[in-house]
Amino acid sequence: KVHCVLSMAWLLRLAASFVAAQNAGEQPETAFSVHHGVGTCCAARQMGTAALDDCLKGVLRRQRRVWGEMSSKIGIISFYDANLRASFAPYAQFVNAAWAETHGHAMVLEDDHSAGEWREPRDIRWTKIGVMLKALEPGGWCANCKGVAWVDADLAVISFGLDLAALMASSPQASVWMSQDADVRYMVNSGFILARNDAHGP
Repeated sequence: KVHCVLSMAWLLRLAASFVAAQNAGEQPETAFSVHHGVGTCCAARQMGTAALDDCLKGVLRRQRRVWGEMSSKIGIISFYDANLRASFAPYAQFVNAAWAETHGHAMVLEDDHSAGEWREPRDIRWTKIGVMLKALEPGGWCANCKGVAWVDADLAVISFGLDLAALMASSPQASVWMSQDADVRYMVNSGFILARNDAHGP
């Protein structure tokens, strides 16, 4: 419990530091806006996880409507159920949404309701594959995206220099990117998955 409290406090300080840097003019205009983008959710975070989650989802929906055409975008997806929504997930995704906005990525936060039939009832971990497929299927919100990235609910991108478009461009022959797990018993860590939107992706 103490660890979770410290982690959330650290994430809030991290997010607040990016807001302060943007206010000071240290971020380019493409970075997240305190007045119109993810930064508008800074006040909501003090009202609890539900308010922060609602604010983030609202901002992300408005961004997708404004952008319209998604062919130049990379889609970022995360999923969490009601239990994680009431815990740490909105704080982690607050940071990730700011990172995504900085790079012009589109982002969707899925839940039990929005995931619908793609929600895997037997093992929630497999829902990540379902919601990636949902995004890329014909008529899906990211059907025309260059690629789509899955981010676990408890993962926060703390290096805003992580450039997925540059990563994809550097390896044109690759279709899926995953990191090696720290535990040598496992081949890969599926907490972050980047897939190109081609015949070999999801």
